[in-house]
Amino acid sequence: MVKPGTILVVDNQAIDNGVCGSNMGLTLFGRGLRGFVSNQVCRDTDEMILTRIPVYQDPMLSPRGINQGRMWVESYNQPVVVGHVLVMPGDIIVADSDGVAVVPRAKAEQVAEIARWIFEDDEVTRGQIYDRIGKPRDWTMQGHTPPPPPSDKPLHPAPVWDKKK
Repeated sequence: MVKPGTILVVDNQAIDNGVCGSNMGLTLFGRGLRGFVSNQVCRDTDEMILTRIPVYQDPMLSPRGINQGRMWVESYNQPVVVGHVLVMPGDIIVADSDGVAVVPRAKAEQVAEIARWIFEDDEVTRGQIYDRIGKPRDWTMQGHTPPPPPSDKPLHPAPVWDKKK
């Protein structure tokens, strides 16, 4: 079910258990999972963050998934509706901390072309603003090259939890 590069999109709105926890997340991540999108929430959110497992969920659509229980897979590689959006197997999923976008595979090239135009226009405009306010151009303005990819190594929890620092 999970192959390298997989992003799981799960419709689990009828269940108030967490979709997954850190143990399942780590297991799937080890098999190549690169992201998790759901209309339900995961348990062990802090651990998922510390282990760098990308999880995109909407806690406003469901109660926090702390109820313990087991679920089973009803089907996979089937269309699902998550966040009022139809997601088909093979669709392109783009996600960041602002949200999740679903691009139908048949429209991917057209969407990429439009996105590139918006990106280039935004980069010019942002550059003008940076120059006007005297802000040095950082990585977001230097060809929009992102910082190094996140490591698969877990974050050390001390800086997060140690109140003395």
